Amino acid sequence: MLIVRTTRSSAADGFKIEINDDTTDANYSGYVEWHYFDSGMGDQTPVNNRTIGYANAASAPSDEFAVYDITIYDYASTNKKKEIQVRGGQRAGTGSGDHYIYDCKAAWLSNSPVTKVEYTPVTGPNFAQYCVLLTWLEG
Repeated sequence: MLIVRTTRSSAADGFKIEINDDTTDANYSGYVEWHYFDSGMGDQTPVNNRTIGYANAASAPSDEFAVYDITIYDYASTNKKKEIQVRGGQRAGTGSGDHYIYDCKAAWLSNSPVTKVEYTPVTGPNFAQYCVLLTWLEG
């Protein structure tokens, strides 16, 4: 579970995953699909392959955070790449339809067991106070 907001001076910011201190973009693969109330469906391959979702930032509605469930499957396996499922959303404005829903399928392209998971804002510079960053490891 992530309850997340960044200090970027806009309505939204992305967030990246880092597994076992691996910050090499080429070692990750992912795809984010989103739905926004007014504009329908959209999708994108993240600019940074470690980008797995989007969070509220400084100009989003006050005290509102994006929420996500993140699962890393077979995290202890040494026989397969690590598949990551991300689902969540955010309210980026004050209108009744200013909600985004995100679904991401990503992978860490390593057979090493997962021993450490970290998250960082894409632009940031930091996560805001009161964020909760937890990951479900299934395996």
